[in-house]
Amino acid sequence: MIILGAPFQQQLSWPLRTVRLLGLIVLLVNIARVAPRPGWQGQGLAVVITLSLATAGWQLWLASDWLPRYAVTIAWVLIGVPGGVLAGLSPHSGAIAFPAVALTDAGARLAHRRTFALGVACTAGVLAGHLAAGWRFAVPHLLLLFACALLGTLRWQYVQRAEQSELLLSNAEYAAQEHARAATLAERTRIAREIHDILAHSLAALSVQLKAIDALVEDGAGADRIRPWVGRAEQLTNEGIVETRRAILALRGETLPLEQLLVGILGVYREQDGAAAEFRAVGDPVELPADIAMTLYRTAQEALTNVRKHAPGSRVETELRYRPGEVELTVVNRVPERVGAPAGGDQGVAGLAECGTGYGLAGMRERAEAVGGLLDAGPHKDSWRVHLRIPL
Repeated sequence: MIILGAPFQQQLSWPLRTVRLLGLIVLLVNIARVAPRPGWQGQGLAVVITLSLATAGWQLWLASDWLPRYAVTIAWVLIGVPGGVLAGLSPHSGAIAFPAVALTDAGARLAHRRTFALGVACTAGVLAGHLAAGWRFAVPHLLLLFACALLGTLRWQYVQRAEQSELLLSNAEYAAQEHARAATLAERTRIAREIHDILAHSLAALSVQLKAIDALVEDGAGADRIRPWVGRAEQLTNEGIVETRRAILALRGETLPLEQLLVGILGVYREQDGAAAEFRAVGDPVELPADIAMTLYRTAQEALTNVRKHAPGSRVETELRYRPGEVELTVVNRVPERVGAPAGGDQGVAGLAECGTGYGLAGMRERAEAVGGLLDAGPHKDSWRVHLRIPL
């Protein structure tokens, strides 16, 4: 966007160019009719020379749009300095308009140092002219030049502030767009994480059940042997539907019954795996935001899935602890000697890769980081411990 008055960017419209041309004609007529008039000797000759230079600079100023950028600087010097001398030589005319116009336009389009330098040159020209013709109008002329330079400088400052405001507005709009884009990507990641968990904990198990049923059918098993597997498949399907509803509630920001959910999945673990599972809540319960509650629930769910894969039948202890300003979840399972405890988190991920998507432990860490939490998963004495801490 081009702002009127910006350095070397002002494009003159034809009406404005016409007004400036008419102003030059008026000045020429005025100066020609006021003593000392142009002549070929003495002050008349000095008037002719200075008027010619100032007029040439004015014409160059009018044509600066089609000339190199430095042409406008030359125009200001020619208008201001010889015009200042002419103002001193012909104090009763309007010649002071030459340096006044040059300083006003330059002040609006140049930095302060360059405007000051041009102002010094114009002042020297005016003083030189008054030195030859008298000092009667010297002070008014100098005050007028100072006022014009100040007016141009104020215009320059206004333009700079306008450009800075436009830049700040543009940056703010860009930042808002990037913020919206980041929020969209974060929401997509969150939805993808929920889809993964639903698939990993419901559809993957359902696939195993269906394969088992298919194997039983191929072996010629009777209905009595197949029916429990079909019932289990139906149960997994219903659980998947329930998990989907819970994910939708979390995405909508609605409150989740966290402790009830934890007790529920531990009950399923006891029933299906025939293993001991305990849950305890410590501290004064507080209402947790939906995203934090879902993160805690998914972490416990993923931890139980890993127990089934790597240490089936082992005892599981789950603790939900409320502390001032934070909440903690700890899931500990004793690793049977026949299975062996993984050496670290990376090997745990490798085990998951063999049994499923391999995204479980990484997904838990991503969930924790998304809500500002910290997840620690690894061997702890003769057990495997998953510990999640989330600030509130």
